[in-house]
Amino acid sequence: MDSVSEDVWRRVNRPHSSLKLERILEGILEFSRSYRGKLVTETMLVQGLNDSEESLRYTAGFIAQVKPSVAYISIPVRPPAERWIKPPSDSSLVAAYSIFKETVDAQVELLASIEPPPEVRGDAVKYLVSTVSVHPLKLEYAVKILEDSGLNPSDVLDELVKSEVISKVEYGGSTFIIKRFK
Repeated sequence: MDSVSEDVWRRVNRPHSSLKLERILEGILEFSRSYRGKLVTETMLVQGLNDSEESLRYTAGFIAQVKPSVAYISIPVRPPAERWIKPPSDSSLVAAYSIFKETVDAQVELLASIEPPPEVRGDAVKYLVSTVSVHPLKLEYAVKILEDSGLNPSDVLDELVKSEVISKVEYGGSTFIIKRFK
């Protein structure tokens, strides 16, 4: 739940043009009233879009109605689809956490780092390519996966780049590998 503002929601999530946020919010509330399992929300904060105090208060107010057991606040930690996307400032992140803590009757947690990959069983190169088909992977994690599988990371990664299967990109001071879609 990144925003309760139609304009902001469209910029952050880029939904199909036929989708209407109001109907989605109604559906979320209806679902939350009948669901008996553990309900969790995640709010991705983007600098200049949904990290203002006003936007945070509206979003937290809606999430409070959903009554999740955990409300996660996340930031872009992998290279985003759009180059202009930036994580919020530290002060905006602290404000978001404070507003959510005071508004939402739930555990509030920040998701601001990338989890290391699990131990790989099977073909490490296939695992790597399938992983980066879904989301970017930190180069250091790719190296570890390949080393743990007894492969030479430089040789494997160089071949994948040369054959245009993957690309290396810089984001937030880290190098990531991503799938190349020809």
